[in-house]
Amino acid sequence: MRLPPSNRDYLGILCIDIQKIFIGIKKQDMTMNKIFLACSVTALAAALAACGGGEIIDPPGSSSSSSSSSSSSSSSSSSSSSSSSSSSSSGGSAFSVLSASFDANGSLPAEFSCEGKAVGSGITPELYWADAPDETQSYAITFKDLTLIDEGENPTQGYHWVIWNIPESVTTLPSGLSPEQYPEEILGAEQKSGLSSSPYQYYGPCPSYNFCADGERNEHNYSFTVYALGEESIEQDGSVEDLDEYLSSVALAKTEVRVNSDAAPSCEGSSSSSSSSSSSSSSSSSSSSSSSSSSSSSSSSSSSSSSSSSSSSSSSSSSSSSSSSGSSLDGAALYQANCAGCHGALASSAKKGRTAAQIRAGMSWFPAVAALTDAELEAIAAALK
Repeated sequence: MRLPPSNRDYLGILCIDIQKIFIGIKKQDMTMNKIFLACSVTALAAALAACGGGEIIDPPGSSSSSSSSSSSSSSSSSSSSSSSSSSSSSGGSAFSVLSASFDANGSLPAEFSCEGKAVGSGITPELYWADAPDETQSYAITFKDLTLIDEGENPTQGYHWVIWNIPESVTTLPSGLSPEQYPEEILGAEQKSGLSSSPYQYYGPCPSYNFCADGERNEHNYSFTVYALGEESIEQDGSVEDLDEYLSSVALAKTEVRVNSDAAPSCEGSSSSSSSSSSSSSSSSSSSSSSSSSSSSSSSSSSSSSSSSSSSSSSSSSSSSSSSSGSSLDGAALYQANCAGCHGALASSAKKGRTAAQIRAGMSWFPAVAALTDAELEAIAAALK
C-alpha cells in the first residue's frame, strides 16, 4: 500500500542523497559514516511512524496493565485500610465472654427465663470471661433487652439486672445465683434488679408477657455485657439503667454475648395454684376439725335456716351497697384476667395489701394493667385486701 509522503520521508531521501555525495567523492571519514547512520535511523523511525498513522501505539495490554496496576494499588490501599480496621477491632475484642448455658446468638433455655413461670422468674446462666486488660481491678455484668431499648416505647424497661464489684480474681458467674443483695457465691459483689417486686433477683426475660391474653409470642434479643473496671469497688445507688450508663462511661473494656428469647409466663399455673391452695386449705381445715365434725353438723343443721336468711340478707345488703356505689366491677375477676398469670392466685398473691396507686406505679410497664381505669384498679385493690 502506498503511503502519503511526509516530512520524515523527505528527510530520509535527503540522507540518501548525502550518502551518494560522500560516496562520489570517495571520502572515508568516520564522521560522515556517523552522520549517515544517524540519518538512516531517523528515516526508519519516520517510516514506522507513518505505518502507525503518525501515532505511537502502546504495546497490547499496557493500558489495562497500567489500569490493573492502579486498581491493584487502590485495592492494596483498601486492603490496608481494612486490615487496620480489623486490627483495631481484634485488639478491642481480646476481652471476651462465653456461656456454658447457651450458644451465642442462639435461644435462651427456659430455666433462665419466665417460660412457664411468673414474670421476672428465671435463674442466672453460667458465664465466664477472659483476657481483660492488665489494669482490671473488678468486674460488673448487666443483662439487657436490646429489642426494647432500641425499639420499645419505654427503653427503661429493657434494663433487667446488674451485678457489680465482682473481684478481679473471679471470672465466672455461677448458674442460679442467690437473690440476695450481696450474693454469698461472689463475696463483695452487689446486685440489683429492674423488677420492683424482687429488687435484687436476676430478672429473666419475658418478652411474650401478654401471651395469656393474646396468644402471641414475641422474640427479643438480649445481651449479657461484662465490664472490666479500673477500681476495686464503686459506690452507686441508681437504677439498673443508671448503673449501665455509668459502667459504660468508666470501663477499661467491655465485651458481650447475645442470646434470643420468646419466653412467656404460665397461663395455667394460676388456676391450678388456686385449686391446689384451696384444696390444701380445705384438707387442712378438714383434718383439724374432724373430731368436732359430728357436733358441728347438728349445730349446722339447726341453724341452716337462720344462716340462709342471714346470707340472703347479706346478699341483698351487698347488692344494695353495690348499687348505691354505682359500680358492678368484679375485682377478683379483673385480677384473674390481668394479674394471676404473673402473680399467682388471688388467695396467695404476693401483691396482697397493695393500693390502686401502688399497683399503677409498679405495673405501668405492663400494657394490660396500664390500660385499666382507676375504678378497675380500685376494684382489684379491694379484692387484694
